Amino acid sequence: MLRKAYLKLPLRGKILLPLLSVFLGMWILGTLGFGYFFTKRLEQHLQEDIEDISSGVLHAFEQEKELLLLKARLVAGREDVPSMVAEGNTEQLSQTLQPLQTSFKLDLLQIIDNNGSVVLKLGHKAIAPVQLRDEVVNQFASLGRNWFDVVATEENSPSLLVGLTAVKSSQKVLGGVIVGTAISDEFLTQVRTRKNQHLVAFYNSKIMASTLADAKRVSWQLPPVTSLPLRVVIGEQSYIAKTLELGNTDSTGCKLVLLQPVAPLERAQRQLWVSISFFCLQVRPWQRIHCPRVDPRTLKRFFAWRPVDIITKTLEHTTQLAKSFLRYPMRRHCKARNPF
Repeated sequence: MLRKAYLKLPLRGKILLPLLSVFLGMWILGTLGFGYFFTKRLEQHLQEDIEDISSGVLHAFEQEKELLLLKARLVAGREDVPSMVAEGNTEQLSQTLQPLQTSFKLDLLQIIDNNGSVVLKLGHKAIAPVQLRDEVVNQFASLGRNWFDVVATEENSPSLLVGLTAVKSSQKVLGGVIVGTAISDEFLTQVRTRKNQHLVAFYNSKIMASTLADAKRVSWQLPPVTSLPLRVVIGEQSYIAKTLELGNTDSTGCKLVLLQPVAPLERAQRQLWVSISFFCLQVRPWQRIHCPRVDPRTLKRFFAWRPVDIITKTLEHTTQLAKSFLRYPMRRHCKARNPF
C-alpha cells in the first residue's frame, strides 16, 4: 500500500519524501534527546540540592552540640558547683541545678565525679535511665575534655544527644557535667532547614524519631552512608534519600536520613515534556506534506531548495526527450537521412 502511494507521487514528491523522512527522524530523535537530557538534568540538580541541604543539617546539629556545650559550661562554671561535687553534696546540687535544668530546657543533667560515679541525675520522667559507657566517660572526665555522642535509651524512649564538659577546681579535675537533649520528632522538626523535607533518625537500624509518619509504619531500606543520594519508596511516595552519620564513637550507631519528596521533580519533568510536545505540535514540519497526492507549488513554497528544482527540471526534461524518442524513433531517423 505504501509502495503504491509512493508510486503515485509526482517526481518532486518522490525526491523530497526520503529527505523529509530523514529530517523527520532527526527531528524526533533530537526532541527525545533534548527532553531526556533535561529530565536527567533536573534529577541531578535535585541530588546536588540534597547534598547542600545535608551539609546544612549537619551544621544545624553542630550548632546544637555547641549549644549543649555552652549550657554544660554554664553549669560547671558556677562558683559553688566544684565544691559541692568535691563534697558529694547531692541535696545541695539538686537544689542549685534544678532551676538551671528547667531554664535551659535540658532533658538530662547529670553530674559525675572523676571516677565516673554518678553524683546527681536530673531529667524528665519520659527519659529512661541513660546507660553511658563508663570507660569513655571516665576517660574524658579525667582528662577534662569535651565529649559529644548520641546514646540510646530504653525502648519507647527517645535517644539523647549528650555533651560532657569538666568540673574543675583550681588544682585538679573533679568530675564532669553531662547535659542531653532528646532526639524526638519535635527536635528533628526544629533541625530541618526546609519544611518540605523530612528527617528520620536511626540508632542501630531502628527508627527512634521521624518527621515523616509513614517512615515509622512501613519498612524501607536506608541508603549506605557512603553512597550518593538514592531514590527510595516509603508507603506510596517516592523520595530522594541521603544518609548522614552522627555521633563520634560508634560508626554503626546513630544515622540520620534526609528525605526529599520526588513529587515536585516529577511535576517539573511532566511540565517539561508538555512544553516540548507543545513546541513540536506548533512547528509541525510535516503538516504540509499530504500523501499520496502532493501539490508541487506547496512543496516549492515550503522547500525553496534551488538544487532540488534543478535536478527535478533536468529529470523531467530528460524523461520527455526519452519518451518522444521511444515513441517516434524511426521517423526521426528517416528524416535525418532523406531530406526529401
